[in-house]
Amino acid sequence: MKADIVAEIQGEYGPVTVSERLVQKIWARGEFRQTGLQTIEGRSLEIVERGTWNLLAGPDFKT
Repeated sequence: MKADIVAEIQGEYGPVTVSERLVQKIWARGEFRQTGLQTIEGRSLEIVERGTWNLLAGPDFKT
């Protein structure tokens, strides 16, 4: 099974960018595959808790 790869996507006018805010929203809403996750080394990865979105300075999410 081939692993999913994160890569820069080329758009019509250059690389497509994704804002940090969009990534935070995706994480906060859980709008991503959360089962069958693996590290690059092939070890199983489980998300136990996504945390609470911290809109202040510091880490993006807190438990």
